[in-house]
Amino acid sequence: MVKAVTLRKNGSRVIAERAGIAAMPDGAVSEGAVLDPAAAATAIGRFCRQQGLGGRRVAVAAAGEDVVILRLKLARAETESLRAQLPEEIALQLPFPVGQATVDFQVLDDLPQSEWVQALVVAAKREKVERLRETVARAGKTAVVVDATACALSNVFEFNYEPPGSEISALLDLGATTVTVCVVRGATPLLARHLRLACTPLTEQEWNLADRIAAQ
Repeated sequence: MVKAVTLRKNGSRVIAERAGIAAMPDGAVSEGAVLDPAAAATAIGRFCRQQGLGGRRVAVAAAGEDVVILRLKLARAETESLRAQLPEEIALQLPFPVGQATVDFQVLDDLPQSEWVQALVVAAKREKVERLRETVARAGKTAVVVDATACALSNVFEFNYEPPGSEISALLDLGATTVTVCVVRGATPLLARHLRLACTPLTEQEWNLADRIAAQ
């Protein structure tokens, strides 16, 4: 399914103007992977028009077995040197060859007196990222951000709730057949998993009914 929200910045505030949710055509998307970009793009374009979701620049989130989030302890170094360490550090922890990965990272703990830094690393299969960009482009949008769903959840949680740094929370993104679980301390991901749901996917009519109930 597709879920979207239109945001507008007003000074220091970010306002959610419109939001919607809709089922995707059968066979277009499965467990976070776009299988039919043309069908998915047509559905996204129709969905945005029906919901009045304007704007061409969008941020999209990726989840699934080919999106991996890791916390690593790395030898202290400059940013580019840290980046150069990553392929060797993550190679054995990925379910696909590291040469096929798009990798990014963020330093979490950078204590000057320590020889080490804690880093949050996200690795996604490059084909998945490019397929998302292609699908969004076919729908008339430009993906300026491709984030991991778990990281997007933690960012939204931090912005809205400003949790204490020591507080442990579990964040969920519930889909038609999958769920992304992100456990955070404060707003920093500690654990992220993408799980299959043992249930029958909802039909488009059932999703429309669920959407109306949620709105009410």
